[in-house]
Amino acid sequence: MDWIWGRFTVNEETKKIPYRVLWEKIPFLILCLAFYYFNWANGGSPGSSSAYPVPQRLVFSAYSLVEYVFRFLAPVKLYFFHPYPISPGEPLPLYFFGYFLLAGLIIYFVWEQARKGNRLILFGFYFFLFNLLLVLHLIPLPRPVITADRYLYLSVIGLAWMLIGLADQWQGIGNRKIKTSFLLCGGLIWLILLSCQSHLRTLEWKDSDTTKSNVLELMEKNPLPEDSEPLFNLVKP
Repeated sequence: MDWIWGRFTVNEETKKIPYRVLWEKIPFLILCLAFYYFNWANGGSPGSSSAYPVPQRLVFSAYSLVEYVFRFLAPVKLYFFHPYPISPGEPLPLYFFGYFLLAGLIIYFVWEQARKGNRLILFGFYFFLFNLLLVLHLIPLPRPVITADRYLYLSVIGLAWMLIGLADQWQGIGNRKIKTSFLLCGGLIWLILLSCQSHLRTLEWKDSDTTKSNVLELMEKNPLPEDSEPLFNLVKP
């Protein structure tokens, strides 16, 4: 945020970096380390995902990145529990490697925007990525799920920022009046669809049985060993 608003820039006269911008972050860094220690001391050490080798975790990272982007654009097939697609030691389905291509396309798009000097979109992507970086399986975590929708609560702000930046950029090219009307109509339709999806979610979350029903169907297709899943009891009827 300091970078995009020009607070972290080298002084033209003194050629010095504004260290004050860094010093003011020290209290937040101390709090961060304190929370990290508290989490580690209470059983937050690497666990579940460490059972998977590094190559598979890299695939999980690409999968998670792409899934979070698409859930922002079209939040369908949502579950309160997203299990791993395979058990430790099993080979990954070949189609999962296609997520490398999709993740690459996303990163290439952002790189192109950065090359054009579009800091707004670059900032949005950084905000999205940095808030997800620790839960993208690059670092093993003690959790039995491959993705979790709650990790989007903050990081989704970055995706929204990118979408607004793209809309503003596109609106400025050509007939502004027509494109403004198009964006308003498209945004209204999208909000209506999101409202309908929200209503359907309230029906699925009516009680424990309805909440777990679609997850149980998912687990029947991808059975996982019960003893390696500490949250499995949350899903069992």
